[in-house]
Amino acid sequence: MDILTEKLVTLLITSLRSFKSKLQSVGGVGSFSHVQIETLRFVARHDRTTMKMLADYLAIQPPSATAIVNGLVKKGELARKFEASDRRLVLLTLTPAGQKTLVSCQTFIRKHLRDFLEQLNATEKRNLIHLLEKLND
Repeated sequence: MDILTEKLVTLLITSLRSFKSKLQSVGGVGSFSHVQIETLRFVARHDRTTMKMLADYLAIQPPSATAIVNGLVKKGELARKFEASDRRLVLLTLTPAGQKTLVSCQTFIRKHLRDFLEQLNATEKRNLIHLLEKLND
């Protein structure tokens, strides 16, 4: 890895940690971890979400996904539903409380991300947009 790439990696990680620290300091996501919010987001975006799909998305082992889901079920954010044709297949769905939590967390994160990016001037924002678009193509 060349020195510029290494510097970018370091700065990206530092920026993400800084943003995460700011989010935690203002407490807007409450008692929800990043992984729990990502779990809610994934389930909301995918019909017929299974534990395997979730574990694959989060790049974790199924028992770890089960632990995350158990916590969200206990909080009333997710529900497990058994497939009528195959009771071994468990589908995950958001509860109304989970939908509300997800919207609230996403709104909070977007607001603070906007605040975080306000440190940049218009030219820097355009440059960042260009670079991020290039990386996401």
